Amino acid sequence: MENTAKGPSLAEVLEGHFPLTSNRLLLQDITNIRQRRILAVVLAPHVLLDRAAIDPLVGILRSLRGTNAIDLYVDGQGPTSPEAWRVVSALREHFERFTSIVPFAASAGATMLALGGDELLMTDVASLSPLEPWSLSPELQRLRGELRALSPTDRAAAMQRLDLRDVGAVDRAYNGLEALVRRILGTHLAAEKDSARVDAICRQLCEGDLLPSFPFTRRDCEQRLQLDVIKPEPALTDNLWKLHEYYRQMFDIEGDWVWNERHFSISYDGFIDTLDERRVLVRIHRLDERGRRIGEGPVLTRWVRPGGQEVVIDRELAL
Repeated sequence: MENTAKGPSLAEVLEGHFPLTSNRLLLQDITNIRQRRILAVVLAPHVLLDRAAIDPLVGILRSLRGTNAIDLYVDGQGPTSPEAWRVVSALREHFERFTSIVPFAASAGATMLALGGDELLMTDVASLSPLEPWSLSPELQRLRGELRALSPTDRAAAMQRLDLRDVGAVDRAYNGLEALVRRILGTHLAAEKDSARVDAICRQLCEGDLLPSFPFTRRDCEQRLQLDVIKPEPALTDNLWKLHEYYRQMFDIEGDWVWNERHFSISYDGFIDTLDERRVLVRIHRLDERGRRIGEGPVLTRWVRPGGQEVVIDRELAL
């Protein structure tokens, strides 16, 4: 979309002016209980953690210098992403230890981030998810399942009629996924001492045998995945759930906006939050004169610093 009118660009209008309800008191309550600084990385369920999120994350990580340990709150996050390893690696560059906080049902993307923590702090309803490669089409995902269900003899026969390029793409995708998960786990588990634990985690999460919605509950994470799990006390659980509900409400907000005599729909797609720094991923669609979206894709998605007035829950979002 070209901006032919004089004055600030659309990006400039958004930066520092986008309205957002504060969650600082919620973060402060959790920080007071944990006595540790908190970083929240939250994406809407349909949003992939991509490289665009790295720039705002780098700036926020620099603002957290001076501490050896941190809590990483993960919620939502959408599908698996190779950028999860970049985020975990960056966290390890800045902090000696970090704890992954999982308030509810972590998607595959959130699960990859959570696996990088030295321990998981999970509420009683929290869960992790099975992982699937980010680069496979649904057809190739089904091919993986069909081949795994065959006996060795039947598999050999099936290979004669399949396109070997498809089979190779499936194998590379799953091998790449497992390699990244092993690197993430390797930031806090020893290669030799914990090899059996790492193998078990990869076998259960990365082999494509379970539906993406299958929950690995807190009990599963302890007993089946043999991860170190912290069970929060009731006060902390209540505050974590309030923060989860806050983000869920923010994702439900959508409003209309007029800029340069054009109509847009605006909504929130993601958050990177600390007590002192905030970035929000905004999604903007162009609307026609009847208020209908123009085209299938978004006009703009952009990470911005929020500012301006506060959004009131259950009311229309407006700039």
